[in-house]
Amino acid sequence: MISIIVPAYNAEKHIYKCICSICNQKYKDIEIIVVNDGSTDRTYEILDDLAKNDRRIKVINTKNVGASHARNIGIKNAKGEFIRFVDADDYLEANSISLLVKNQEETDAQLVIGGYAIHQGENHVENIIPAEKAVYSQINLCIEWYQQKLLGALWNKLFKRELITAYFNQHYCVGEDLLFVLKYLNNASTISILNEIVYEYELPAGQNNLSLQYHLSNIDAINECWDAFFDIHNIDMKALGSEYITLTSMNLLKGVSCGEKKDNLIKEMQKMNRFLYQKHGIADVKVVLRYAPFEKLLKKRMYNGALCYMGLLNWIKAMRK
Repeated sequence: MISIIVPAYNAEKHIYKCICSICNQKYKDIEIIVVNDGSTDRTYEILDDLAKNDRRIKVINTKNVGASHARNIGIKNAKGEFIRFVDADDYLEANSISLLVKNQEETDAQLVIGGYAIHQGENHVENIIPAEKAVYSQINLCIEWYQQKLLGALWNKLFKRELITAYFNQHYCVGEDLLFVLKYLNNASTISILNEIVYEYELPAGQNNLSLQYHLSNIDAINECWDAFFDIHNIDMKALGSEYITLTSMNLLKGVSCGEKKDNLIKEMQKMNRFLYQKHGIADVKVVLRYAPFEKLLKKRMYNGALCYMGLLNWIKAMRK
């Protein structure tokens, strides 16, 4: 049996389509655990009606704590051999679970990773599909999967429930999904990459990609994720360092754009310096051209200069609009 966990908060506009798409799967041996995360709209009413017509739907009501807390509750209540996560504003095509289960049965993989389609309203944005179908017994390629936008999401994967030993960090606003996946990878000896679409992701209106939103705790979340990356044997350390600078620079730039206090931004850069150059000893970092001056200033602990450079990038970005 496959346990499908859906956290839902004020999802009345999308929850019916989402749950119906799961109920209508060709693969029928499923349980649908919907954790209503303190919704104040008609979400519970809609879920209650759906549950009356399908015994596979189990609705759990909680106070509003967040999606990570809701997913943790779902995991603790799951009875299936495998677990799948779905967001309340997304949906599945009818063969989604069948594709993942068939691949798992053929490969005996402990983690199956598939592709996904990105939509925004009536518009199709892009497909993220692995280049080829393959099975791996090592996870040292996970930085490549991350770069291909395959690793950071939960919903394009099939997890084996007994191998989930670490729950979601409820204190982070970003990176908690990636951190969950990375910790799970430490327990997975076989990973299968499926080059087919298994998920339909709805990009929120006004958002143009899957990038993170700024929050002061982001740097701590990113650092913990990258610690998990660095723990992986035989991984490309320079590639990790480059990805780290790119992601943290983007977060810092958003902080500048949001008007975050200078002292807080400098504290973020101090954390970045300690993490990359002192803790992990990555001295030779190659980054994209726009962040190269920032990286040099960061390495030399010239934080005021680095902040001025980020201000310049933000001004250029604003002028282009």
